[in-house]
Amino acid sequence: MNTYGSSVMQRGMACSISVVNYLSDTAETITSNGIAMSGSGGVWANGSGSWTLQDTFKTNGSIVSDFTLQQGTLNTEAAPKPGSEWPFPIVVSALVVD
Repeated sequence: MNTYGSSVMQRGMACSISVVNYLSDTAETITSNGIAMSGSGGVWANGSGSWTLQDTFKTNGSIVSDFTLQQGTLNTEAAPKPGSEWPFPIVVSALVVD
């Protein structure tokens, strides 16, 4: 799935996609509403833009192997911090910054 702008997942939906690509050259937001991304190819962010997490971002660690930030900025400041909501805003088996 290629996402060229902000994304808002709907509560209760299932998200099973082989690869999730966030591609942008502007400021975007990602709101997962408690939905865990699952798929075999991982989650990728690429472009000169930025992605701001609006809430806890989760992947199904047994299926999605990583979140890779190839280019751009990942901002977690809008997401809840430990103590206000657990788990930590990015919950993946690996975070790779190329």
